[in-house]
Amino acid sequence: MSRVSLPRHLLVALAAVVAVVSSVSCGAVGTSNQTSGSEKVHVQAPPPTTPEMAFSGGGRLLWASDDELRRYVATVVDSGARMVRLDLSWPLLEPAEGVFNWAPLDRVVNALRSSGIDVLGIIDYTPAWASGHSDLVTYRPNTAAEYGDFAGTVASRYKGRIKAYEIWNEPNGTPYFRPGPDPEFYTSMLRAAHTAIKTEDSAALVIGGAVGLAPDTEVSMNARVFIDRMYRAGAGGHFDALSVHPYSYPNGLTANADNRDSLVSMLADIRAEMVERGDGGQKIWATEVGYPSGGPGGSESRQAGLITELAADWAQLPYGGPVFIHELVDRGVSDVDNGSTTDFGYTTVAAETSYGVVRSDFTPKLAFAKVKSLVAQDTISNPTVDRVRSAAAEAASMLGEARTPVYQTTSRRGIAQTVQRYASGRVICGSAGCYAVPAVLVDYVALLGYPPSGAFTGTTQDIDSPGGTRVFYKPGTGVHSLSGEMLKAWSPDVGYPVAEQQVIDGETIVQCENGSIVYRPGGKAVVRFS
Repeated sequence: MSRVSLPRHLLVALAAVVAVVSSVSCGAVGTSNQTSGSEKVHVQAPPPTTPEMAFSGGGRLLWASDDELRRYVATVVDSGARMVRLDLSWPLLEPAEGVFNWAPLDRVVNALRSSGIDVLGIIDYTPAWASGHSDLVTYRPNTAAEYGDFAGTVASRYKGRIKAYEIWNEPNGTPYFRPGPDPEFYTSMLRAAHTAIKTEDSAALVIGGAVGLAPDTEVSMNARVFIDRMYRAGAGGHFDALSVHPYSYPNGLTANADNRDSLVSMLADIRAEMVERGDGGQKIWATEVGYPSGGPGGSESRQAGLITELAADWAQLPYGGPVFIHELVDRGVSDVDNGSTTDFGYTTVAAETSYGVVRSDFTPKLAFAKVKSLVAQDTISNPTVDRVRSAAAEAASMLGEARTPVYQTTSRRGIAQTVQRYASGRVICGSAGCYAVPAVLVDYVALLGYPPSGAFTGTTQDIDSPGGTRVFYKPGTGVHSLSGEMLKAWSPDVGYPVAEQQVIDGETIVQCENGSIVYRPGGKAVVRFS
């Protein structure tokens, strides 16, 4: 996104002047864009389309009893979901080089497909013969070529039966890509697998990335950095969609949205890179995300609410693909990978075993009914989201694609605002209504700390500050503002401001294209033409 970057000294000065000049204003400024408290009625935009809901965590089926497999498939069918993500475990399927054990996967794929359920298969983990490590299967393979050969063999056997292949699982995390994240090597695996899969089954989808939306930590590489390095290593053109794992518990997807490393900020940045790299036509799939019903702060009602909230947020992303809820069935304590639990900071085994939307005996939790409801509905409507989308629709040519869901935030002045980020700007809602702000003004308006009170005219936008503020912009003058008495004195004849307001010898002065505006406390602002 292209924005104006303001020097720190200018930011401090601007904030101080706006506060001073606004405080001495005698009343609201009479401007054509300023509202008088009644919000503009926007053209109504259609509500977002519900994302495809699916389930992750199906890898356990490779070891399940026939009865458990039958009940699992029946429960998926009952939910209305039509896709399951499961591990195509390389160590299980090719325990020795060239020796294959297809029976476990054949059984599961046949059971799912016979009930009309598609398969997203994760080609993951490495047999000891291909990694040189007998202690853990999560080491990466010695060579990308060996991984690609296995991917091609799988695609050949399951042509027409496995819909999509995901290349590994969370390669930006050390626990799943030992000895540590390596986006360049991962890209070589992706390229090898993509070529092999498409050669054997051109209709199959190849899903790349599979990253956890995590910042830099001792055990993870920042997701945006990982994706950027993938592209630099040649990943472009070697996947049909990117995938992410937007875990957010105990919060929702949009928590701390304005933080640089928040989930929605990472999503927005990854999407921007995809578009910049020519992959704007590809979707981002959420192939693993869930919430526990147990453990500290967990409950069945909270789990159901967070899943509903996630679906509503994801629906607002025009680039959003299917959402795979992790997971369908609760795990037993013996099924929990305590190493992963420690690595990723989960607080208790009780939380890790309760991500299912049905219990281990297949009795439904509240979340199961929510998933069924989401599958059955075409759209997800929310009055606040609808208001934002309607405002965005009126400025669609300026804003471009939505990059985040709608979220709530607080400005630097403590004012509650509703925001949605777009490719070339934002929609910001305050007490005066919802208005689109172009990218060139976004940082400046954020610094002011007040929401807009009118539409962007092409060169100006009014701001709902005490006494009123107008932001002016032209390529030749930059972004500047006038507030309170200074704005009252302004007229088109003096031209646009070319600098920020300054206080000199007790007078507030702003230079304009054709003169200056001067204000002395206790008097009126006057125009001095040059």
